[in-house]
Amino acid sequence: MPKQIGFRKIGQVSLGNASNLSGWEWQTLNNRGLYIYHSVRDINSKLLDERAEGILSKWDIISTSLVNKHRFHGVGNVGLILKVPAQNIISTSPKSLHFPNRIGLGSAEAEDVWALSDRIASGVNLAGTCLASSFRFLLNPETIMAKTQDYNEVLVVGRPGIKLYQDYPHTEKIEVWHICRTGEEYDVDIYQRLRLCNPGVRTVVLA
Repeated sequence: MPKQIGFRKIGQVSLGNASNLSGWEWQTLNNRGLYIYHSVRDINSKLLDERAEGILSKWDIISTSLVNKHRFHGVGNVGLILKVPAQNIISTSPKSLHFPNRIGLGSAEAEDVWALSDRIASGVNLAGTCLASSFRFLLNPETIMAKTQDYNEVLVVGRPGIKLYQDYPHTEKIEVWHICRTGEEYDVDIYQRLRLCNPGVRTVVLA
């Protein structure tokens, strides 16, 4: 039986859109000073109790942002910089999609991680607004950064071994590259707990 996300089998995303994935390779982004960032804001997050890579690999969908290390536009002041394989990226937008991913924010509703995939197929955000036929559309990093005003949203698949694109390999495990904070004002408790749970992971400060 093929792997699936949640209760819904995920087929192949439009091959036309998939051509944009080449610009999302981790090394390509890094060479341009761009990071994929996941904010950690709640003291009840499971990311503050266990090593992050193990937790992320169990989540269907992770809401992240593409940020510039020299000019930060993102949610929160503490988070994780991730090495995301390009084939794990399922949707990108220059503004928040309000995707109903409460994982990492301490909500009890987030325990039902299997239900998240249905939102991708429906394209309905937290406000109940249908944004598109689905959340599965891709823009290249240049377009995302050029159009971002406050912060953008990049949806990535956390679970490895899922086939999303015909011309790309299965999704792979996401690596945690850095623990990051922004400026002088940040949540010290969350920052220190992330460091404690992820020994050996480098810490950085984003401008």
